Amino acid sequence: MNKQSLIRRFTKSAWIERAKAVCSNPKKLQEIAALVRSMLGKGGLRSVRSKLSLLAAYVRDVATGNYSGYNLASLIFIVATLLYVASPLDFVPDFLPAGLLDDATLIAWAFAKLKKELDIYAHHKEQSQTEELQAE
Repeated sequence: MNKQSLIRRFTKSAWIERAKAVCSNPKKLQEIAALVRSMLGKGGLRSVRSKLSLLAAYVRDVATGNYSGYNLASLIFIVATLLYVASPLDFVPDFLPAGLLDDATLIAWAFAKLKKELDIYAHHKEQSQTEELQAE
């Protein structure tokens, strides 16, 4: 499956609907973020580890109220991507050779598609960390 067909299939899939259902449940969002953080060491995801980590942090911070300036459409795409990555049985099952390549492709695509939103979040996160250090 090439990149364009993977993305087209993903954007029209049930992953988006599942994400919409999860986005209103902070506990579920925290569970997804924790699950994804536990997957950061997976061999096939090393190339996108920092991107995946930022996506998981975004979801965790939305769920805990540490980031309230989020865009709902962006949150839905991020959650859909994380749900897909967390599932071993997605379009290309993870147990097959190159089974994580589709996951890495979607992570990179989501990161590129949501660059502006993620840049805003990263800036917010840096400011929050700076404020915490100054308060100590």
